[in-house]
Amino acid sequence: TAVALTSALPIIQKLEPQIAVANSYACMGLDKVEEKLPILYQPTGKVVANAVDAVVGAKDAVTTTVTGAKDTVTHTLSDVVDKTKGVVLDSVELTKYAVHGSINTVLQSRMVCLVTIGVDTALSKSETLVDQYLPHTTEELEKEATNMEGFETGDQKLSYYVRLGSLSSKVRARAYQQALSAFRDAKLRSQETISQLNYTVNLMEYARKNMTNANVKLQGAQQK
Repeated sequence: TAVALTSALPIIQKLEPQIAVANSYACMGLDKVEEKLPILYQPTGKVVANAVDAVVGAKDAVTTTVTGAKDTVTHTLSDVVDKTKGVVLDSVELTKYAVHGSINTVLQSRMVCLVTIGVDTALSKSETLVDQYLPHTTEELEKEATNMEGFETGDQKLSYYVRLGSLSSKVRARAYQQALSAFRDAKLRSQETISQLNYTVNLMEYARKNMTNANVKLQGAQQK
């Protein structure tokens, strides 16, 4: 008996609202029965005379009451089912939207991460090539030494826009300095070449004069 009661308890709890509604309508039906069968206040003869009509009226009243209660319970259950379905569907849609949004967020985050890594790699490679083929100028070395004096170097990275702008300015400045240095070297070499050429010309002129003097002396000696 206890097992049966325990098994039936959840069902009874679920049907408790519907049972309460049916009980309410049943009570209303009994009130109507008392109105249709006022036998407690009527003489016996009158009760017998009106018995058939009272029973028929009570039957109709009970039938109407039970039918109304059935319709009410059915309508209530339908509303509950519809609302439950609506809540479930809304929850499913909300869950799908949340999952879809989370997936998009993850994909976008991964794409941003890949792009960031690619940009960082390209900038680092470009900076290395610039330092390799366009060495630091004297002004840059002096400026870096001044900025680093008394401060510890940190690991904080500059933004990509700052690094890109710095790289562009660095390439222009170093290319100009390298071209200017090459021009100065070429000018210096040209001056050295001209100096050597002048020295050679002077030497040749000196040799020519000496040869002329020697020929004059030789001719004078022969004439004597």
